[in-house]
Amino acid sequence: DSRLRHRKLASRNVYTCASDTYLRQHGTPQTLNALKHHNCLVGSLGYWRFSVKGQEKVLNVEGSLRCNSGISLRDCALKHIGIVQLPEEYVRPCLEEGSLVEILSGYRPDSEGIWGLYPQTRWVAPGVSLLLDYLETALRAENAT
Repeated sequence: DSRLRHRKLASRNVYTCASDTYLRQHGTPQTLNALKHHNCLVGSLGYWRFSVKGQEKVLNVEGSLRCNSGISLRDCALKHIGIVQLPEEYVRPCLEEGSLVEILSGYRPDSEGIWGLYPQTRWVAPGVSLLLDYLETALRAENAT
């Protein structure tokens, strides 16, 4: 919305992953087209982003579950129900401990921005500035871990 000011607070990566058990049972997709043959656990957008030869590719995906909760999608993937694409804050610990496995890493999309949006006025209220500063610091600390 051009009526809003914006400030980039952080960046985050998105990972496509599944449990090792799901991949053993259904195979590991090696191409984006192979996702058609898998149960993709879909978030609120209905598509996943990938990078193909440096260009962003948006792929519509389908599966047995559509949910607007990243935590619920992650938990379903941990229960071997399907494949998810989620931001790192949901899946990083699972990837580190091995309960989820990244797939299609060669197609991982570029990092995406996390933005603070606020009304465009002549001056920014001190509370808004303090909140944006706090969020930027907290997100930077979270990404450092």
